[in-house]
Amino acid sequence: MIMGKFPRFAIVIPTAFRVRRREIERRALALVQSRCFEGQEIVVSHGTLGDDTGFCRELEKAGAHVTSTRLGSAEVPLGLLRNRGAELATAEYLLFWDVDLAPPADFVNTLASWLKQSASGFAIVPCLYASAAGTRRFTRGATFDPNIALDAFYQHRRELLLHVALNTSTLAITRNRFFDLGGFDERYLDHGLEDLDFLLRLALTDEQLPIPTDLFTDERHQSPAFSTGFRSVLNLLSLPLLLSSVVSLHRWHRRPKFGGYYQRRGENWQLFQQNIRNALNGRALGSIGAEWKDVTRSDGTLDSVLVVHRLLSRCGSGPSDPSALFDEVPQFYFHPDRFRRRLLRSLLGVLGHKKGPSRVAHDDF
Repeated sequence: MIMGKFPRFAIVIPTAFRVRRREIERRALALVQSRCFEGQEIVVSHGTLGDDTGFCRELEKAGAHVTSTRLGSAEVPLGLLRNRGAELATAEYLLFWDVDLAPPADFVNTLASWLKQSASGFAIVPCLYASAAGTRRFTRGATFDPNIALDAFYQHRRELLLHVALNTSTLAITRNRFFDLGGFDERYLDHGLEDLDFLLRLALTDEQLPIPTDLFTDERHQSPAFSTGFRSVLNLLSLPLLLSSVVSLHRWHRRPKFGGYYQRRGENWQLFQQNIRNALNGRALGSIGAEWKDVTRSDGTLDSVLVVHRLLSRCGSGPSDPSALFDEVPQFYFHPDRFRRRLLRSLLGVLGHKKGPSRVAHDDF
Protein backbone atom coordinates (compact mmCIF):
# COMPACT_ATOMS: atom_id res chain seq x y z
CA MET A 1 0.00 0.00 0.00
CA ILE A 2 1.32 3.44 -0.87
CA MET A 3 -0.92 5.45 1.41
CA GLY A 4 -2.06 5.48 5.00
CA LYS A 5 -5.65 5.86 6.06
CA PHE A 6 -6.99 7.53 2.92
CA PRO A 7 -6.64 6.39 -0.72
CA ARG A 8 -4.28 8.47 -2.80
CA PHE A 9 -5.91 7.73 -6.17
CA ALA A 10 -9.49 7.87 -7.38
CA ILE A 11 -9.76 5.55 -10.38
CA VAL A 12 -12.39 7.17 -12.63
CA ILE A 13 -13.90 4.75 -15.17
CA PRO A 14 -16.49 5.95 -17.72
CA THR A 15 -18.92 3.40 -19.13
CA ALA A 16 -21.81 3.46 -21.61
CA PHE A 17 -23.53 0.83 -23.69
CA ARG A 18 -23.82 2.38 -27.15
CA VAL A 19 -21.48 -0.31 -28.55
CA ARG A 20 -20.14 -3.62 -27.17
CA ARG A 21 -22.58 -3.70 -24.24
CA ARG A 22 -21.92 -7.24 -23.02
CA GLU A 23 -18.14 -6.93 -23.26
CA ILE A 24 -18.04 -3.52 -21.55
CA GLU A 25 -20.32 -4.76 -18.77
CA ARG A 26 -18.19 -7.86 -18.23
CA ARG A 27 -14.86 -6.00 -18.28
CA ALA A 28 -16.07 -3.21 -15.99
CA LEU A 29 -17.31 -5.66 -13.38
CA ALA A 30 -14.14 -7.76 -13.62
CA LEU A 31 -11.96 -4.66 -13.20
CA VAL A 32 -13.83 -3.48 -10.10
CA GLN A 33 -13.97 -6.97 -8.59
CA SER A 34 -10.24 -7.54 -9.11
CA ARG A 35 -7.53 -6.42 -6.71
CA CYS A 36 -5.82 -4.19 -9.32
CA PHE A 37 -6.56 -1.00 -7.41
CA GLU A 38 -6.92 -2.39 -3.93
CA GLY A 39 -7.06 0.33 -1.30
CA GLN A 40 -7.85 3.07 -3.82
CA GLU A 41 -11.14 4.82 -4.50
CA ILE A 42 -12.93 3.43 -7.57
CA VAL A 43 -15.54 5.61 -9.27
CA VAL A 44 -17.59 4.37 -12.21
CA SER A 45 -19.39 7.09 -14.17
CA HIS A 46 -22.10 5.44 -16.24
CA GLY A 47 -24.04 7.04 -19.07
CA THR A 48 -27.43 5.47 -19.60
CA LEU A 49 -30.26 5.63 -22.12
CA GLY A 50 -32.30 2.89 -20.47
CA ASP A 51 -32.58 0.99 -17.21
CA ASP A 52 -29.05 -0.06 -16.21
CA THR A 53 -29.74 -0.27 -12.48
CA GLY A 54 -28.74 -3.94 -12.33
CA PHE A 55 -25.29 -3.17 -13.73
CA CYS A 56 -24.83 -0.23 -11.36
CA ARG A 57 -25.88 -2.28 -8.34
CA GLU A 58 -23.35 -5.00 -9.22
CA LEU A 59 -20.62 -2.37 -9.37
CA GLU A 60 -21.64 -0.97 -5.99
CA LYS A 61 -21.67 -4.47 -4.47
CA ALA A 62 -18.11 -4.89 -5.71
CA GLY A 63 -17.05 -1.73 -3.87
CA ALA A 64 -17.23 0.99 -6.51
CA HIS A 65 -18.83 4.38 -6.14
CA VAL A 66 -21.26 4.81 -9.04
CA THR A 67 -22.72 7.92 -10.56
CA SER A 68 -25.28 7.54 -13.33
CA THR A 69 -25.95 10.22 -15.94
CA ARG A 70 -29.00 10.11 -18.17
CA LEU A 71 -27.83 10.76 -21.74
CA GLY A 72 -29.88 12.96 -24.01
CA SER A 73 -28.98 11.04 -27.17
CA ALA A 74 -27.25 7.89 -28.35
CA GLU A 75 -23.93 9.75 -28.72
CA VAL A 76 -21.52 9.16 -25.85
CA PRO A 77 -19.96 12.28 -24.24
CA LEU A 78 -16.91 10.69 -22.63
CA GLY A 79 -15.70 14.06 -21.35
CA LEU A 80 -18.96 14.61 -19.50
CA LEU A 81 -18.83 11.13 -17.95
CA ARG A 82 -15.24 11.58 -16.80
CA ASN A 83 -16.12 14.96 -15.29
CA ARG A 84 -19.09 13.52 -13.38
CA GLY A 85 -16.85 10.78 -12.02
CA ALA A 86 -14.18 13.29 -10.99
CA GLU A 87 -16.82 15.33 -9.14
CA LEU A 88 -17.72 12.29 -7.05
CA ALA A 89 -14.09 11.44 -6.28
CA THR A 90 -12.42 12.57 -3.05
CA ALA A 91 -8.82 11.28 -3.35
CA GLU A 92 -5.82 13.54 -3.93
CA TYR A 93 -5.14 12.25 -7.46
CA LEU A 94 -7.54 11.38 -10.24
CA LEU A 95 -6.51 8.48 -12.46
CA PHE A 96 -8.70 8.21 -15.55
CA TRP A 97 -9.03 4.62 -16.69
CA ASP A 98 -10.94 2.69 -19.35
CA VAL A 99 -12.54 -0.74 -19.07
CA ASP A 100 -10.41 -2.21 -21.87
CA LEU A 101 -7.15 -1.44 -20.06
CA ALA A 102 -5.12 -3.81 -17.91
CA PRO A 103 -2.57 -2.39 -15.43
CA PRO A 104 0.62 -4.04 -14.19
CA ALA A 105 0.16 -5.76 -10.84
CA ASP A 106 2.04 -3.05 -8.91
CA PHE A 107 0.87 -0.14 -11.03
CA VAL A 108 -0.34 2.13 -8.21
CA ASN A 109 3.04 2.07 -6.44
CA THR A 110 4.91 2.55 -9.73
CA LEU A 111 2.75 5.51 -10.69
CA ALA A 112 3.06 7.07 -7.24
CA SER A 113 6.86 6.84 -7.48
CA TRP A 114 6.84 8.48 -10.90
CA LEU A 115 4.65 11.35 -9.71
CA LYS A 116 6.91 11.91 -6.71
CA GLN A 117 9.92 12.32 -9.00
CA SER A 118 8.13 14.27 -11.74
CA ALA A 119 8.42 18.05 -11.92
CA SER A 120 5.18 18.32 -13.92
CA GLY A 121 2.90 16.96 -11.20
CA PHE A 122 0.93 14.77 -13.62
CA ALA A 123 1.50 11.65 -15.69
CA ILE A 124 0.27 10.75 -19.18
CA VAL A 125 0.45 6.95 -19.20
CA PRO A 126 1.30 5.34 -22.59
CA CYS A 127 -0.62 2.28 -23.73
CA LEU A 128 0.49 -0.87 -25.56
CA TYR A 129 -2.27 -2.07 -27.90
CA ALA A 130 -2.30 -5.85 -27.91
CA SER A 131 -3.66 -8.12 -30.62
CA ALA A 132 -6.03 -10.94 -29.67
CA ALA A 133 -3.02 -13.26 -29.37
CA GLY A 134 -1.09 -10.66 -27.38
CA THR A 135 -4.00 -10.13 -25.01
CA ARG A 136 -4.00 -13.86 -24.25
CA ARG A 137 -0.20 -13.92 -23.93
CA PHE A 138 0.34 -10.92 -21.67
CA THR A 139 -2.71 -10.69 -19.39
CA ARG A 140 -3.05 -12.47 -16.07
CA GLY A 141 -6.63 -12.00 -14.99
CA ALA A 142 -7.18 -8.25 -14.80
CA THR A 143 -3.44 -7.36 -14.87
CA PHE A 144 -0.58 -7.84 -17.32
CA ASP A 145 3.15 -8.45 -17.20
CA PRO A 146 4.78 -5.22 -18.44
CA ASN A 147 8.25 -6.74 -18.80
CA ILE A 148 7.11 -9.45 -21.21
CA ALA A 149 4.90 -7.03 -23.14
CA LEU A 150 7.61 -4.38 -23.45
CA ASP A 151 10.13 -7.01 -24.54
CA ALA A 152 7.70 -7.99 -27.31
CA PHE A 153 7.34 -4.34 -28.32
CA TYR A 154 11.09 -3.74 -28.56
CA GLN A 155 11.47 -7.03 -30.45
CA HIS A 156 9.02 -5.79 -33.11
CA ARG A 157 6.51 -8.54 -32.30
CA ARG A 158 3.67 -6.90 -34.21
CA GLU A 159 1.60 -10.09 -34.23
CA LEU A 160 1.34 -9.58 -30.45
CA LEU A 161 1.43 -5.79 -30.11
CA LEU A 162 -0.28 -3.72 -32.79
CA HIS A 163 1.14 -0.34 -31.80
CA VAL A 164 1.91 1.97 -28.91
CA ALA A 165 -0.20 5.03 -28.07
CA LEU A 166 1.93 7.52 -26.15
CA ASN A 167 -0.81 10.06 -25.44
CA THR A 168 -3.95 8.56 -23.98
CA SER A 169 -6.84 9.33 -21.67
CA THR A 170 -4.99 7.43 -18.94
CA LEU A 171 -3.97 10.50 -17.01
CA ALA A 172 -3.01 10.92 -13.36
CA ILE A 173 -3.49 14.47 -12.09
CA THR A 174 -4.36 16.14 -8.80
CA ARG A 175 -8.07 16.71 -8.43
CA ASN A 176 -7.62 20.43 -7.80
CA ARG A 177 -5.50 21.00 -10.88
CA PHE A 178 -7.94 19.05 -13.04
CA PHE A 179 -10.84 21.33 -12.09
CA ASP A 180 -8.69 24.45 -12.27
CA LEU A 181 -8.26 23.65 -15.98
CA GLY A 182 -12.00 23.17 -16.42
CA GLY A 183 -11.95 19.40 -16.82
CA PHE A 184 -12.81 17.74 -20.11
CA ASP A 185 -14.83 19.64 -22.69
CA GLU A 186 -18.26 18.03 -22.51
CA ARG A 187 -19.19 19.04 -26.07
CA TYR A 188 -17.16 16.23 -27.62
CA LEU A 189 -19.30 13.28 -28.66
CA ASP A 190 -18.36 9.65 -29.25
CA HIS A 191 -14.84 8.56 -30.07
CA GLY A 192 -12.05 11.02 -30.46
CA LEU A 193 -10.08 14.03 -29.25
CA GLU A 194 -11.66 14.98 -25.92
CA ASP A 195 -8.69 13.40 -24.14
CA LEU A 196 -6.07 14.93 -26.45
CA ASP A 197 -7.80 18.30 -26.06
CA PHE A 198 -7.37 18.19 -22.28
CA LEU A 199 -3.80 16.86 -22.50
CA LEU A 200 -2.72 19.65 -24.81
CA ARG A 201 -4.43 22.35 -22.75
CA LEU A 202 -2.62 20.89 -19.74
CA ALA A 203 0.72 20.86 -21.58
CA LEU A 204 0.31 24.45 -22.73
CA THR A 205 0.27 25.66 -19.13
CA ASP A 206 4.05 25.07 -19.25
CA GLU A 207 5.36 28.03 -21.18
CA GLN A 208 8.75 26.34 -21.61
CA LEU A 209 7.34 23.71 -23.97
CA PRO A 210 7.81 24.42 -27.69
CA ILE A 211 4.90 25.47 -29.92
CA PRO A 212 5.80 24.11 -33.38
CA THR A 213 4.46 25.70 -36.54
CA ASP A 214 2.55 22.49 -37.37
CA LEU A 215 0.78 22.30 -33.99
CA PHE A 216 -2.61 21.93 -35.71
CA THR A 217 -1.61 18.80 -37.61
CA ASP A 218 -3.65 15.68 -36.85
CA GLU A 219 -1.59 12.80 -38.25
CA ARG A 220 -1.07 9.46 -36.55
CA HIS A 221 2.19 7.61 -37.06
CA GLN A 222 3.41 4.14 -36.19
CA SER A 223 6.36 5.34 -34.12
CA PRO A 224 7.18 8.39 -31.95
CA ALA A 225 10.22 9.23 -34.11
CA PHE A 226 7.85 10.27 -36.90
CA SER A 227 5.32 12.19 -34.80
CA THR A 228 4.17 15.58 -36.05
CA GLY A 229 1.97 18.43 -34.85
CA PHE A 230 0.52 18.45 -31.36
CA ARG A 231 1.55 14.81 -30.85
CA SER A 232 5.22 15.76 -31.19
CA VAL A 233 4.71 18.17 -28.28
CA LEU A 234 2.81 15.73 -26.07
CA ASN A 235 5.50 13.09 -26.67
CA LEU A 236 7.91 15.25 -24.68
CA LEU A 237 5.75 14.51 -21.64
CA SER A 238 4.64 10.91 -22.28
CA LEU A 239 7.62 9.17 -23.91
CA PRO A 240 9.72 9.36 -20.70
CA LEU A 241 7.07 7.19 -18.99
CA LEU A 242 7.29 4.55 -21.70
CA LEU A 243 11.09 4.55 -21.37
CA SER A 244 10.62 4.04 -17.62
CA SER A 245 8.21 1.11 -18.24
CA VAL A 246 5.18 2.99 -16.86
CA VAL A 247 2.53 1.65 -19.25
CA SER A 248 -0.90 0.09 -19.51
CA LEU A 249 -2.11 -2.62 -21.90
CA HIS A 250 -5.13 -2.22 -24.16
CA ARG A 251 -6.87 -5.58 -24.43
CA TRP A 252 -8.04 -6.42 -27.91
CA HIS A 253 -11.69 -6.07 -28.90
CA ARG A 254 -13.60 -5.88 -32.14
CA ARG A 255 -14.12 -2.39 -33.51
CA PRO A 256 -17.78 -1.84 -34.47
CA LYS A 257 -18.11 -0.70 -38.08
CA PHE A 258 -21.62 0.65 -37.80
CA GLY A 259 -23.55 3.10 -35.64
CA GLY A 260 -21.37 6.16 -36.19
CA TYR A 261 -19.37 5.89 -32.96
CA TYR A 262 -16.06 6.29 -34.84
CA GLN A 263 -17.38 8.75 -37.44
CA ARG A 264 -17.34 12.10 -35.62
CA ARG A 265 -13.65 12.90 -36.00
CA GLY A 266 -14.24 15.85 -38.35
CA GLU A 267 -16.70 17.63 -36.07
CA ASN A 268 -14.56 16.98 -33.01
CA TRP A 269 -11.47 18.29 -34.82
CA GLN A 270 -13.12 21.68 -35.36
CA LEU A 271 -13.84 21.96 -31.64
CA PHE A 272 -10.29 20.85 -30.82
CA GLN A 273 -8.74 23.61 -32.91
CA GLN A 274 -10.96 26.25 -31.33
CA ASN A 275 -10.06 25.17 -27.79
CA ILE A 276 -6.33 25.00 -28.44
CA ARG A 277 -6.23 28.42 -30.07
CA ASN A 278 -7.81 29.79 -26.92
CA ALA A 279 -5.33 27.88 -24.74
CA LEU A 280 -2.36 29.36 -26.62
CA ASN A 281 -3.31 32.67 -25.01
CA GLY A 282 -1.57 34.73 -27.67
CA ARG A 283 1.52 32.54 -28.06
CA ALA A 284 2.48 32.32 -31.72
CA LEU A 285 3.08 29.13 -33.65
CA GLY A 286 6.81 28.63 -33.94
CA SER A 287 7.53 29.85 -30.41
CA ILE A 288 10.51 27.68 -29.52
CA GLY A 289 12.55 28.28 -26.39
CA ALA A 290 16.31 27.84 -26.18
CA GLU A 291 15.98 24.37 -24.62
CA TRP A 292 14.38 22.92 -27.75
CA LYS A 293 16.17 24.83 -30.51
CA ASP A 294 18.56 21.97 -31.24
CA VAL A 295 15.69 19.54 -31.99
CA THR A 296 13.74 22.01 -34.14
CA ARG A 297 13.90 22.21 -37.93
CA SER A 298 14.37 25.46 -39.81
CA ASP A 299 10.63 25.54 -40.63
CA GLY A 300 9.71 25.61 -36.92
CA THR A 301 8.59 21.98 -36.61
CA LEU A 302 10.01 19.53 -34.10
CA ASP A 303 12.36 16.85 -35.45
CA SER A 304 10.91 13.87 -33.62
CA VAL A 305 13.87 11.64 -34.47
CA LEU A 306 16.13 14.02 -32.55
CA VAL A 307 13.56 14.30 -29.77
CA VAL A 308 13.52 10.52 -29.29
CA HIS A 309 17.33 10.45 -29.30
CA ARG A 310 17.44 13.19 -26.66
CA LEU A 311 14.91 11.49 -24.38
CA LEU A 312 16.72 8.16 -24.75
CA SER A 313 19.99 9.80 -23.73
CA ARG A 314 18.33 11.23 -20.63
CA CYS A 315 16.75 7.92 -19.64
CA GLY A 316 18.72 6.08 -17.00
CA SER A 317 17.61 2.56 -17.92
CA GLY A 318 16.16 2.62 -21.41
CA PRO A 319 15.87 -0.34 -23.82
CA SER A 320 19.05 -1.98 -25.08
CA ASP A 321 17.62 -1.89 -28.60
CA PRO A 322 15.32 1.14 -29.09
CA SER A 323 14.79 0.57 -32.83
CA ALA A 324 11.05 -0.05 -32.31
CA LEU A 325 10.72 3.64 -31.46
CA PHE A 326 11.88 4.43 -35.02
CA ASP A 327 9.84 1.73 -36.80
CA GLU A 328 7.35 3.21 -39.26
CA VAL A 329 6.56 0.02 -41.21
CA PRO A 330 2.74 -0.26 -41.52
CA GLN A 331 1.07 -2.72 -39.19
CA PHE A 332 -0.54 -4.83 -41.90
CA TYR A 333 2.89 -6.02 -43.05
CA PHE A 334 3.16 -7.91 -39.78
CA HIS A 335 -0.35 -9.33 -39.65
CA PRO A 336 -0.16 -13.10 -39.02
CA ASP A 337 -2.50 -13.92 -41.94
CA ARG A 338 -0.99 -11.38 -44.33
CA PHE A 339 -0.08 -14.03 -46.95
CA ARG A 340 -3.56 -15.55 -46.86
CA ARG A 341 -5.19 -12.14 -47.21
CA ARG A 342 -2.93 -11.18 -50.13
CA LEU A 343 -3.78 -14.49 -51.83
CA LEU A 344 -7.49 -13.87 -51.32
CA ARG A 345 -7.26 -10.33 -52.72
CA SER A 346 -5.37 -11.63 -55.75
CA LEU A 347 -7.98 -14.30 -56.35
CA LEU A 348 -10.82 -11.80 -56.04
CA GLY A 349 -8.97 -9.49 -58.42
CA VAL A 350 -8.67 -12.25 -61.02
CA LEU A 351 -12.33 -13.19 -60.67
CA GLY A 352 -13.34 -9.55 -60.90
CA HIS A 353 -11.24 -9.11 -64.05
CA LYS A 354 -12.88 -12.13 -65.68
CA LYS A 355 -16.32 -10.77 -64.94
CA GLY A 356 -15.44 -7.36 -66.35
CA PRO A 357 -16.36 -7.92 -70.04
CA SER A 358 -19.74 -9.45 -69.21
CA ARG A 359 -20.62 -6.44 -67.05
CA VAL A 360 -19.60 -4.03 -69.82
CA ALA A 361 -21.60 -5.99 -72.37
CA HIS A 362 -24.64 -5.93 -70.12
CA ASP A 363 -24.27 -2.17 -69.54
CA ASP A 364 -24.20 -1.55 -73.31
CA PHE A 365 -27.78 -2.67 -73.67
